[in-house]
Amino acid sequence: MIKTVFSIDLPVLENMHILKNRIEPLSLTGNEKRVCIVTGIHGDELEGQYICYEIIRRIKANIQNLHGIIDIYPSLNPLVWIL
Repeated sequence: MIKTVFSIDLPVLENMHILKNRIEPLSLTGNEKRVCIVTGIHGDELEGQYICYEIIRRIKANIQNLHGIIDIYPSLNPLVWIL
């Protein structure tokens, strides 16, 4: 489930959205542990976004083995400031 956790209006009619991708087990018990994976802190570093893609792909391919909740923020700071 992809959810917008933060949104702000920027100058020049732009918006910034921080998205979270949550992956949950097929059946929830209420006692699941949770891990959060955050990448994209510097905005222009794409390796972390690729790692998030691979993590999501591999977990979804083996979703029956998932026993916890995973929150993935693939691009926490999507803005790139070049001086």
